[in-house]
Amino acid sequence: MSCDSSFFFSDSDLEQKCEIANSLCAQNQIFINYYSIIYCQLDGHWILFILMAIFVVLIVFRFMSTLVMYYLTPAIEFITEKLNISQSLSAVTLLAFANGAGDVVTAIVATETLDGISYNIGSLYGAGFFVATLVVGITIINSQSYIVMKSYFIWRDILFYIVATIIVIIYGIVGGFSLIDSAFLLLIYIILVIIVLFQDKFSSRSKKQFDEFLIENVMDETQVTEEIQPELQDAHLNQDNKKTCADKTFCVVDIPFRFILKYSIPPSSNVTKSTLLITIFPSLSFVYFILGSNNYDIFSYLYILSISIVLVIAIQTSYPQDNQLPSYYIYIQIYITIVSLVWIYCLSGILIDTLTFFGMLTNLSNSYLGMTIIAMGNALPDGIVTMTLAKQGYAIMGITGAYFGQIFGLLVGLGISLVKTNLKTGASVEFDLFNKDLIQQNLIMIIIIFSTLFVLIITFLYGIVKKYHFARDLSVLLILIYVLVLSTITIIAIYDAV
Repeated sequence: MSCDSSFFFSDSDLEQKCEIANSLCAQNQIFINYYSIIYCQLDGHWILFILMAIFVVLIVFRFMSTLVMYYLTPAIEFITEKLNISQSLSAVTLLAFANGAGDVVTAIVATETLDGISYNIGSLYGAGFFVATLVVGITIINSQSYIVMKSYFIWRDILFYIVATIIVIIYGIVGGFSLIDSAFLLLIYIILVIIVLFQDKFSSRSKKQFDEFLIENVMDETQVTEEIQPELQDAHLNQDNKKTCADKTFCVVDIPFRFILKYSIPPSSNVTKSTLLITIFPSLSFVYFILGSNNYDIFSYLYILSISIVLVIAIQTSYPQDNQLPSYYIYIQIYITIVSLVWIYCLSGILIDTLTFFGMLTNLSNSYLGMTIIAMGNALPDGIVTMTLAKQGYAIMGITGAYFGQIFGLLVGLGISLVKTNLKTGASVEFDLFNKDLIQQNLIMIIIIFSTLFVLIITFLYGIVKKYHFARDLSVLLILIYVLVLSTITIIAIYDAV
């Protein structure tokens, strides 16, 4: 007996299925044991799960989008400004983290399931492929003027993405990731940060000369938009968010999300002492509930309550009376970031639980589910922002930010998840991508990786040949590639499932 579709669709009695669901299948679920719900509580009516799964996936993505937009991103932006980090450095560190947080946390959570590497590769490269083709293509079409990218976007950002993908392919040939190999992915991103630091230090002179040499003084006024003030960007995004909430039916869906988040995370903007004090105990309790190793006795919460009382007294006595921000406000923003990440960890776990069970029912591969549902869900908020910026004339900013979020997700998300698995198991993570006996099983993953590499190379060469102009012929090509690849892997996934 095993936890797969062949057993659950067999003639075995419901009691035996329930027993397997509570034992063998429990290890496949992180937060919600759908196997137990369906076969122990719903008497095996899995059709109800299909409806439930669609609802849960939509809700999780919407919840995560609201969380990132109104809590995580503002907190990270405040920390960036407070630490006086340059825009270039913040783009590859804190802001890249904000854009790629969903991918990173999902990758880390996926390591706790069987075939976690399939989820990771599928979701990370699926998101990257989605952004590099469909999002960039639509962004070019929506742009209010010709797009002329900065030279370093081609020679640094895309080139690093290409190199990272080639390295992943090499490890697929080798057959796995040792601890050193996993750490090497993180090292690549550190090297990228160091290069940005170096360029930032000498940008006023050397970068200008480098641009003039490469593009022979071919400039476009749209390049000026890359230097736009963050406050202006926030203003446009806030206007768009208000319009969306007022005009779209999702505003109704947002109401319970906002209510739950209001009392489980301290506010990241428009902070008052009373709202801050109200959220201390619920937020600490939530973090402990998710990360507390199933130790939920009453004494633990009394301990949390005592800590909360101490913090309430400290904030009550030290918070300025004139509505000015306290000197320790940056630590509050760091705490908001931590709680937001715990929320993302929880939501990612629920999402993976849902898709794991859905994959068992449909027999669809994890890499396919990762590339389509998880990848699109994680990349969609960034994609919407990028396309919105393009309509407002800030296409360069949107494309650059979207790419950096995906580079961060791949190198840091995959790197951390692999290191975690290496340390937990004490062995290498198997990644035998080109094993002849597993070629059919790995076919979708291979297509995803090589399609992403192909698109990156096409974009890289197009940028050089066209002197960094991104025109509509590129957008048509990228969109056609996305449709072709998505159709191909869908046919393969359905064929394998049948």
